Amino acid sequence: MDTAPPTAPIAPPPTGTSAWPPTMIAVPMLVSGICNVLTALGWGSTCLLAFVGLPCLALGIVELVTYGNGASFDRRAYLDRAKLLGILAICSVLFGNVPSLVCGIVILTQLPGARAQA
Repeated sequence: MDTAPPTAPIAPPPTGTSAWPPTMIAVPMLVSGICNVLTALGWGSTCLLAFVGLPCLALGIVELVTYGNGASFDRRAYLDRAKLLGILAICSVLFGNVPSLVCGIVILTQLPGARAQA
């Protein structure tokens, strides 16, 4: 007769902890990163002004990498980077990227709550 070894009971997640990185910072960062890459591709499709999309492409890649590696960052370093990326997302409206402007504003307004959570 073959019996399986007993398994340990699954413990519920500890109370008082929440997911990191905060959703209200991570999701706008993801959306802004995608919009920046799409804006860069749009500018890249014009032969004459292709260089204008390079800052948006760089910002989009950094935002997507930060989103992907958010859980491995130190909390303070993540929030400092989120603040800088939020400011740069607001500045990307100069390249015609309005969704990034909105995402940058959301990121900056949610930072105080995330700092209290960290």
